[in-house]
Amino acid sequence: MTMRPLSVIAILLMSFSAFADALRSDKHVVKIEGAARQYNVQIFDAESRKPVAHLKVAADAEAETSAGTVHYKVRVQPFGEAYLVDFTATDGTEVIDTMRAAFTPGSRTKPVPARAPQRAGRDVNEAKVLRRVEPVYTDDAKAAGAAGSVVVEVAIDRSGFVRDAKVIKPMGYGLDESAVDAVLQWQFASTMHEKLAVEVVQDVTIEFKP
Repeated sequence: MTMRPLSVIAILLMSFSAFADALRSDKHVVKIEGAARQYNVQIFDAESRKPVAHLKVAADAEAETSAGTVHYKVRVQPFGEAYLVDFTATDGTEVIDTMRAAFTPGSRTKPVPARAPQRAGRDVNEAKVLRRVEPVYTDDAKAAGAAGSVVVEVAIDRSGFVRDAKVIKPMGYGLDESAVDAVLQWQFASTMHEKLAVEVVQDVTIEFKP
């Protein structure tokens, strides 16, 4: 068995820890670099740390590439100085990895102390919606003439991106899924608490009518 010199291992570890903006899962590491309207994306195998794919993504666009039987899709959505990255890896029709995260350039040089998500209410104001995507009124709902509301609990990160969403008051007719799909694309203003941007959890009501 060939042993790598410690200096080589150290360099490899340093190169990965130096990644400015990166998505990480147990299957992939996705490095994102760029500015203005163009992003350079490198995809690595998480276990071996070997590069498996490389692509360039324009802002507000999706780029695709394949490596062997695995197909990769990356979308970048800029919001002011921040940007949101969606990553999906599929093998045939099976989704084998998916990641989503928001980044603010320069934030790594100014670390923000981690805090538990704050529930919007008396002490923390609800985050203000800056960008709203309307949900689809499904064919099943049209056929039933369904009207009412779906309440979704959303977790909003410090940059104002929706990190997670779950239905707490459903309607059925495919409207629950439609509401979640829409809310995951919303953009909020950062919520401040004690002079720091914090993650916030709040409820969002989505109205549906024929």
